[in-house]
Parts: sequence; C-alpha cells; structure tokens
Amino acid sequence: MKIDRSHKSNPAGFTLIELMLTVGVISILLMVTVPVMQRYLVRNDMDVLSSVIVQDLYRSQSLARAGENNGSWGVYVQNGSITLFQGSSYTSRNQAKDEVYTMSPSIVVSGKNEFVFTIFTGNVVSSGSTTITNAADAKTVTVSAKGVIEY
Repeated sequence: MKIDRSHKSNPAGFTLIELMLTVGVISILLMVTVPVMQRYLVRNDMDVLSSVIVQDLYRSQSLARAGENNGSWGVYVQNGSITLFQGSSYTSRNQAKDEVYTMSPSIVVSGKNEFVFTIFTGNVVSSGSTTITNAADAKTVTVSAKGVIEY
C-alpha cells in the first residue's frame, strides 16, 4: 500500500502564538529603549549647546582682540537662539555681522545673557554666568572680568 505524502498536515508559516510572542517581545524592547534614547538626545542637545556658547564666546573674544571691523564683539544668549554680534551691546549691534544659532525650545536660559569683549584687550565688559537648563540637566558657562571662559 502506497501513502500519498503530497499533502502536508503542517504547512510552513507562523502560528498566532508565535506572532503574538514576537510582537510582545518587540513592544517590551521599545518600552525600554525609547526613554533611554530620549534622555541621551536631551543630554546631547545640552552638550552641543554649551559647546556652541563657549565657541561663540572664544570667537567673539578673538575678533575683539584682533580689532575686527574696529569694534567690540559679543555674544547674546536667549531662549531659542545664540547670537554672535559686533558692537558695544546687543541692542546697538551691527546686524549685518550677526551669526545666529538656533537652539531647542526645550532648553531654558537663565543668568547673564550678554557678554561683550572690548577691542584689543579681549576683556569682558561685565562678567557673569549663563545657565542652560532642560528637564534633566543644567550646565553653566562663566566669563570672568579678564575674559577667562569656564564651563
């Protein structure tokens, strides 16, 4: 007697239980990794922003020491943007020379927001500290009266 084996009783594929287990495992992995990734991105934004502030401070100090465009240079930090400017103050600046960096709206700026460096000496007109804060972290950048930048 010959047995016809052309019809399989178990076709190839996934069962409903296997599919549900796979979706469950992927869901659990996402629930764990998404918050970790969000914290990493927020911390990275803070690191990048503090670096941009420090670089702009060094650049404006360098431009002031060099007497670029025969004037003072400064940095203005506010919620939403950082502006490197030429002039004795942000309000009386030469807007044509502005270099603006936009920042994440989730970051809040407090403390001193304007640093102006004097021509040729590179000393800051008024020393102080700026603090940038988000939900998880805070960073402070300080400029001394002699123009020393610390972060």
